[in-house]
Amino acid sequence: MARKGFNKKDFYKIDEHPWLGFKLRFGSGFQVLDRQVVAAPPIITFYEEKYSEFFNFIKKIENCAENGKVLIDLRNVREVKAAAILVLFATVETLQKKYGRKNIVKFTKGRHPAITKAFGRWGFWELTAQSNTLPSPKLGKGLPICMTSYESTKRNDKSQLKKVIMYTQDAIAGAGLDEENVLAYNAITESVSNVWQHAYDEDFLGSEFNRDLANWWIIVERIDDQFFIAVFDIGVGIPATLERKPWYKVYFLNSDGQLYEYAADAHRIKMAVEYGRSRFKMDNRGKGLSEAKDFVLSNPEGVMIIYSGGGAYIFKTATGEEKLESIPSGFPGTLIQWNLRLETKK
Repeated sequence: MARKGFNKKDFYKIDEHPWLGFKLRFGSGFQVLDRQVVAAPPIITFYEEKYSEFFNFIKKIENCAENGKVLIDLRNVREVKAAAILVLFATVETLQKKYGRKNIVKFTKGRHPAITKAFGRWGFWELTAQSNTLPSPKLGKGLPICMTSYESTKRNDKSQLKKVIMYTQDAIAGAGLDEENVLAYNAITESVSNVWQHAYDEDFLGSEFNRDLANWWIIVERIDDQFFIAVFDIGVGIPATLERKPWYKVYFLNSDGQLYEYAADAHRIKMAVEYGRSRFKMDNRGKGLSEAKDFVLSNPEGVMIIYSGGGAYIFKTATGEEKLESIPSGFPGTLIQWNLRLETKK
């Protein structure tokens, strides 16, 4: 029977619940036992037209968590993108820390077995203590999402970064090591290390920033000859750091003393890529983004994607195209993703 105020479209068909142990019917906006249900979108991605849909989904999770426990329904999900999965993982882990409750978010299994297995491979069931009820298969040499806290970063604890480096090394070796692959490996690990080191610049955090929630997350995966890696943090973002530089307004002012129209966040990100030293206080510490683009340029199918503040920056080697976009609402921190094709030995 539908609750008052909801129509039949809010319901799903009766299904076996994976960890409650009985059949039920529910939809987004309903409550199951002590959990508010949030239905995941069929395609979990924030690229292009899906941006608002994805972040409305994230906002629903956060709002429900303010009032109690959450159940995320994956049964309609048929496709996922790694960058969005990284943000979803970070959201769940941040809520756990914020409210001090490991079980604040749980998931249903997906209607498509591949979706449930993929979430297990990325470490979701371990994160939400559902490993005993949902599958966590070891498919190939997949690596769960890695996380390091702000405090660990300050201690220079690189244990999680080393996992990423080892996985990257194995992935490239699996493609057949040659000179180009070795160069790509060196560039990838150095770029990730630079981004990791500067995810939270102390000069910009402010006293009100909760450092207990300041983490960075990284996802890396090889699928056949395709290799991708993404890093996400919830810091102040690239555009905000540029705005506080003493030379910034002078750089963007025209002769009438007005800001140029192109001084939008997407252009600020481009500027940080082209002039990596501008992002950080010390000149010799700002090479991460420019080096990241360098190794993308060296790959025939390289792609670099950056979301931060109110803008997105996308660069593709194959066409030389730089795409700058404004996004509907501010991105929560910074996400940087690199895609490239691994050349096998001839």
